[in-house]
Amino acid sequence: MEKETKQMLIVCGSIIAVFMILLGSVYAYSGVNPPFSTINSGSMQHSPDESSIGTIDTGDMVIVKDPDSYDITTYVEGAKTGYKKFGEYGDVIIYKTQTNNIIHRAMLELTLKDIIYDGSTVKTQIWYIPSLIGYDDWDIINFTPGGMTSHKNDPAIWNEESGTVTIDESNKDIINLALTNVGYSDATPFVNLWDLGKNKTDGYKGYLTKGDNAETNNNFDQVILTKMRNKLVSEEDIKSVAVFEIPWLGCIKLFVNGTNTDQIPTNSVIDLVITLVVIVLLAFGINFLISRRRQE
Repeated sequence: MEKETKQMLIVCGSIIAVFMILLGSVYAYSGVNPPFSTINSGSMQHSPDESSIGTIDTGDMVIVKDPDSYDITTYVEGAKTGYKKFGEYGDVIIYKTQTNNIIHRAMLELTLKDIIYDGSTVKTQIWYIPSLIGYDDWDIINFTPGGMTSHKNDPAIWNEESGTVTIDESNKDIINLALTNVGYSDATPFVNLWDLGKNKTDGYKGYLTKGDNAETNNNFDQVILTKMRNKLVSEEDIKSVAVFEIPWLGCIKLFVNGTNTDQIPTNSVIDLVITLVVIVLLAFGINFLISRRRQE
């Protein structure tokens, strides 16, 4: 009995040693402490009640990387090159707000290139958005009682050569920048550029961001999240970039903390239980094989 117990301890110790080596490698690769982030909401899910490998779901964990060592690709840039991460074009970033961290997709990078004044009054804003050059699925729209009016082909507003959008006082309330056919639901998120640049200075820049979930996050964070209203995500706001998914494992933390357990997809819980059972059976199986070989 003591011999079998000793063998089992050796097996468990070996598994722990391998785990610690892997953990150390993840820390070294990530450059962020901690190198993991647990997903505690469904804002990135592609289904309201079912998780899937390859997308970010409630109860998943993601390995993150230091943004200083990573070239962030936006949704628009990814759509142009075919680059995808977690089921959609572009990278997923974790950025900080005054109250919490948010893990959403970087959709578009833009810079307030120039502000033209008449005395102390802002007359014109010029936005520099080079990734829109040669990209089709976007528009400059005005909402009317009869629907939407497009201004994308107005050379006074969009300059395809310079990649700039020009807005002045006469059209500031009606000019909305929209991305079209976004994601699995073909969403059309939009934002009023004039409001986005209000009380800002030349050189103001950052990212428009959005959760993948079409039901709960049908527009940019800069429109639907009060704490991010008309506020671009700057490079300084970005804590890390999500690079790999570890499905289901974060469910353990959510259950221990009692956090949003009702939002965890049922199949994630089932898959987690199966995974833990397999790990335990694997440990016993290795111990059995070692014992059998020694007996031979």
